[in-house]
Amino acid sequence: MALTTTNNSLEVKDNNTFALTAPKSINAYVLTSNTAYDVTVSALTDAGGKEAMIVDFSANQDFYVLWGSTGAAVPAANILDGTSPELNPSTRAIRGVTTFSIVSPVGCIVTMKIYPFQ
Repeated sequence: MALTTTNNSLEVKDNNTFALTAPKSINAYVLTSNTAYDVTVSALTDAGGKEAMIVDFSANQDFYVLWGSTGAAVPAANILDGTSPELNPSTRAIRGVTTFSIVSPVGCIVTMKIYPFQ
């Protein structure tokens, strides 16, 4: 089975399966309960200084991400207009996103692996 590298962040096999490469940069965010941490995407770079296009999250507790905005809050009631923060996102392409905000109902650590497109 042949392995084709499409860029330095993504490997694609001939059967159309793919995997992210090992990250060169990982950020860790130590969150206090119900306190948002706002992230500016242009400040997210890999070890070589290239801006992030894909982020991959992990955490030791539940967390929420509010895309394209700041001041995320843990939902305390129904949010039915499409503006709810996302619970426990995993891998996301963030091209076109300028900011996002992370929050958790409990103190936790969220790690974010940073992958640039070449």
